[in-house]
Amino acid sequence: MRGELGMFKIALAKGRISEEFASRYNTLRGKEVIDEASRRLVFDDIEAGLSFILVKPVDLPVYVSAGAADAGIIGKDVLLEEGGAAPEVMDLDMCRCRMVLAGPASGRGAIRSVATKYPKVAAEYLQRENIPAQILKLSGSLELAPVVGLSDCIIDLVDTGRTLVQNGLVEYDELFKVSTRAIVSPVSLRMRTEEMNRFYKLCEEIRGMQ
Repeated sequence: MRGELGMFKIALAKGRISEEFASRYNTLRGKEVIDEASRRLVFDDIEAGLSFILVKPVDLPVYVSAGAADAGIIGKDVLLEEGGAAPEVMDLDMCRCRMVLAGPASGRGAIRSVATKYPKVAAEYLQRENIPAQILKLSGSLELAPVVGLSDCIIDLVDTGRTLVQNGLVEYDELFKVSTRAIVSPVSLRMRTEEMNRFYKLCEEIRGMQ
C-alpha cells in the first residue's frame, strides 16, 4: 500500500485487539510482522507497504482524526466514549463483548452511584433510563467499587462474566454489544483512495479469519 505519501499507517489499539489482529495478520502473511512480545511500538511490512503502530486505545481516535495514522483498529466502546472525526467504515466482528450495568448479586436496589471507565456512555444510559445517579470515573478494578461500598453499581465491559461472579456481582442490564471496528482518517479517505480500497480488502480478510 505504499503510495506517493509513503507507507500506509494503521494504528492498533494496544491490548486484546492488537494481539488478536497481530495473530490474524501474521497468519495471513505467513510470517511474523507484528511482534506483540517485543517492546516496539512500530512494525513495518515493507512488502505490503504497511506500517502498524501500537497506540493506547483512548488516544487512537486522535491519531486517526488528526491524520497521524491513515486508519485505525479499535473497539466500539472507545469510539462511543471518545468520539472523534474519523468515520467508522467496517465491523471486523472481532474481540466481541458487551457493555453492561452490574451490581451486587443480593439484588438491584436504588441506584445512587455508578462507577465506570466510560462516563459519557454511562451518562447517556442513565439519562435514557431516567436514573439520577452520580457517576464515579475509575481507571480499573471496577468490580471492587460495589464490594467496598464506593458505588451501588458499575458500567463496564464483560466477556464471559466470570470476573463479575467471582466478586459477587451480576448483570442488571445490557447497554449494547461491542466489537472491533475500523476507522479511517478523513484526509486519507480523500487523498489515498487506492490504498483505502486495499485496506478495506485487508479488513475483510481479517474479519473472515475466525
